[in-house]
Amino acid sequence: MLAAFPGWLGSTLAGIASFAYLLGSVILGAFQPGWKAMAPLTAASIGALAIPLIYARTPRRGLFMGLAFSVSLFALTVLASQYIAHADLINPALIRLVGLDPTLSGRTSVATAMCLLLLGGASIARLRRALGAVEWLANTALLISGIALLGYAYDISNLYSYFIFNTVALSTALALFCLSIALLLSEPDSRLGMAARSAHAGGRRLRHMLSMTIVPAVLGWVLLHSKSLTKGGDSFAIALLVMCTTIPMFYLLLEYARATELLNRTRDAQAILLQDEVARITTELALTHRREVSAMAQLERSKRSEVIAQLTGSITHDFNNLLMIIGGSAQLMKMQISTDSALLRHVEKISVTVKAAAKLTAQLAAFSRTQRLDMQPVPVDEVVRAAVKDTLDVFQSDIRLIQKFDAPEAWVLADRAQLQLAIVHLLRNASDALGEYGTLTVSTNVVHSDSPEVGDTITIRVQDDGCGMSAEVMSNAIEPFFTTKSGSQHQGLGLAQASSVVNQASGTLSLSAAPGGGTRVDICLPRHALVAKPAHPGAAADPAVLSGNRRLLVIDDDPDVRHVIAELLRSMHYDVSEAHDGESGLSKLEQVQPALAIIDYLMPGMNGGEVARRARLLLPALPILFISGYADSEAIAAVSHAQLLRKPILPQELGQAVSRALTNL
Repeated sequence: MLAAFPGWLGSTLAGIASFAYLLGSVILGAFQPGWKAMAPLTAASIGALAIPLIYARTPRRGLFMGLAFSVSLFALTVLASQYIAHADLINPALIRLVGLDPTLSGRTSVATAMCLLLLGGASIARLRRALGAVEWLANTALLISGIALLGYAYDISNLYSYFIFNTVALSTALALFCLSIALLLSEPDSRLGMAARSAHAGGRRLRHMLSMTIVPAVLGWVLLHSKSLTKGGDSFAIALLVMCTTIPMFYLLLEYARATELLNRTRDAQAILLQDEVARITTELALTHRREVSAMAQLERSKRSEVIAQLTGSITHDFNNLLMIIGGSAQLMKMQISTDSALLRHVEKISVTVKAAAKLTAQLAAFSRTQRLDMQPVPVDEVVRAAVKDTLDVFQSDIRLIQKFDAPEAWVLADRAQLQLAIVHLLRNASDALGEYGTLTVSTNVVHSDSPEVGDTITIRVQDDGCGMSAEVMSNAIEPFFTTKSGSQHQGLGLAQASSVVNQASGTLSLSAAPGGGTRVDICLPRHALVAKPAHPGAAADPAVLSGNRRLLVIDDDPDVRHVIAELLRSMHYDVSEAHDGESGLSKLEQVQPALAIIDYLMPGMNGGEVARRARLLLPALPILFISGYADSEAIAAVSHAQLLRKPILPQELGQAVSRALTNL
């Protein structure tokens, strides 16, 4: 510890003075005959103040505080004695009390008492962590003791004619000087403590500069005591002193200027770095804010889409029931009128309209994710070619169509009909954006991946050089029912349906567009590990062949839908029983023992899934055929060996589904 060395030096001087009193040695106490000796109580006080500095690591705060208060009290007593009797009466009284030679006793001067009082106060302030008070008190004691030392060094006898310095001993002045420095060094945050401890270049320069401040004092002492130099006269001595003082001072000023310049450069560099860091943080905060705003907007859109999807699913179910009634009734009418009847054309028109409406409800069901997708391996190029073929009639004659199919052996896992419909929507949108002329490019591509975990992906791209989209329009393009087109033919469901189908196939749909720069839509789907087309299932057996006398049970809560399905099946020569809900259906199931149960999935009370589960408890081998426009895919999949028909159902689809179910018995 830096403060320990000057503390030890001060306590050593005090210890020598104490031994001088015990041994009765004048030379040991005064260093030289005729000089003053350190007073015994002064020696004891210096030793008491040195103990906390030497043993600073010892946790004895109460003891150290008591020693400092005792020294301060002694100093105040001496000052009072000097003020009242103009002499130190304390130390002689102590010498007589212990029986020592009174002629050996030194006196505590006013300057010494002042230093002890200041150093005692500084010790108390140090223990109370009052750094400012420590520096002020210790520096004042350093000044007083330093003046006393200069008096001895320069043999200034007039200095000791003053009342406050008249009995100051050399050992006392040196010990007090050492204690003052020790106190300043004991505080790491003091000016002298920081200068002594700093490991930086600035600290090293400061220590170097401080060491040069002693040059004038040493030179003055040399001039005063060197006979060879004083022969040159006072003028030579003064000139030499001025020169030796000016040169270090000039050097110190240069060092100060250099340190200041380096400090300014460092500060400017740090300011630039700080500005760059502030700019970087500001940019990051702005990006974070934009991401948060974007995330909140995306969350809001997701919530809105979820609400719309739920509403759409409910509407789709009711609308499919109506289409089932209309389409089924039209088919029943068609069976009962002759081929040359004028009504046949109107009935067929109804059937065509029902099919068109069924496509719209299929879009709504795909968007709402209530329709169970038929996920099968699908050849990409074949589906895209079919979609292009379906939309050739909407392209203007001056539109140039470019087709690039580079995925001939690529398959994806998707619902073929829905994927093809999604591509049709993209092509129609591109055609509308081009207007009467332009270039439309349809391409497929296999993107190979080096990572087996990621796997290859298939990209389906539809790109046009039409009017493009603004950033605002592009941000809302996938929103359901959002459209910039006029007319009742555009519902704003194309991109929403395409995005929903792609997402359900574990893919992504991305848009890239600019006003006047065209639009590019990329569908990326994971490649399915299939190298050949799956075998087509064999043709379903003829319903008429399998009908015989087999009995069927139709369970549906909508009487009109139930009646249409039952009549269509009766027209195929099946024996059909009907039930209006799950409870009555289970009751009739036990009565008629049907070969097949046709169950509507969404019914009040007991839904179709629960009815099928209970029916299988009664008849474990009973085939189940679900019919619904609003289906819970997972719940239906949980029923083993069950098929699903989506409303509205064509008579041929119904007959083939019944035949397949009965064939698998």
